[in-house]
Amino acid sequence: MTLAKNILNKILFILILEFLLFIVSGVILKSTKYVFRGWLININLVIFFIIFCLLVLKFLTHVIPFDDKGHEIFYSIVFTITLLVAFIISTIFYPILVLSYEEESEIIKNGTAVVARIIPGIHHSKVEFFYPKNYFLLEKSDIPIESLEDFNERYENN
Repeated sequence: MTLAKNILNKILFILILEFLLFIVSGVILKSTKYVFRGWLININLVIFFIIFCLLVLKFLTHVIPFDDKGHEIFYSIVFTITLLVAFIISTIFYPILVLSYEEESEIIKNGTAVVARIIPGIHHSKVEFFYPKNYFLLEKSDIPIESLEDFNERYENN
């Protein structure tokens, strides 16, 4: 096994382990009153995309045979195909990332500092409120969900 394949396997293992940890902890958090912050969710979407590209690269290096002594042409073919696949997938993936983005703003509501998470919708967007716990977690609040139109009217002058 070449050094490049060894490094690729280790990076792939670490990324898959991190992504699985995120998924399992997200499932566990669903049963509690905590949720992840939006930036952490977006980073894990990007990690999922990187894992996919690395798996494609790993698959293509197994399909196109080349050994340690040479075959630079095969390696450049694999690399070019991987870049093309990554570009095609990223053009599909980018709108998903943009549409899944949930803006968070820290505001004062009812005398308490809360994080307002704007959840976009096609016809009606809504705003959920959370209590900030740390850089990674938010606690669900008892403040009712508002429509985005009401929220903008109330806080645009502040």
